[in-house]
Amino acid sequence: MPYFIFKVSGERQFEYLEAHDTYREARRVVRALRQSASSDPGIQYRMVHGGDPASAERLLAMPREPRPLGEDA
Repeated sequence: MPYFIFKVSGERQFEYLEAHDTYREARRVVRALRQSASSDPGIQYRMVHGGDPASAERLLAMPREPRPLGEDA
């Protein structure tokens, strides 16, 4: 399954950018995008592992539970 890269802006608006077969390549691209957009706080770049862009976008859109507070926090 490939790694999909999305641009997240505003109120959870997702824009599919590209896909990569390897984690390292996808991570490199996302890091470069994040550094180039560091001046715009409303834009995020996210990487998701999924079967296709539509299912990856659904994973991004799902609300996540807050991280539990504990010894690691």
